[in-house]
Amino acid sequence: MTSPAPSSRPASGPRRRLPATRTGITPKFSIAGFEGYLTANTYDEDSMGELFINDGRARRYWPAPEALRQARRLARSARGA
Repeated sequence: MTSPAPSSRPASGPRRRLPATRTGITPKFSIAGFEGYLTANTYDEDSMGELFINDGRARRYWPAPEALRQARRLARSARGA
């Protein structure tokens, strides 16, 4: 039995706004000499609300899902793939 191909579309449902004051974490990371910060903010009930990757050198921010694509690209380049 095969599973269906993953969808590139976001989950369906109404868009919810994050509260003006929200909980989040911002850990620093380093992959193959590339340093940056990953910021994840949550809704009040602790479900994921937004995700950003900050390139510390160029001060670029990638919102999700672009942040996830950039994370995969960085991981592949670190592996040498």
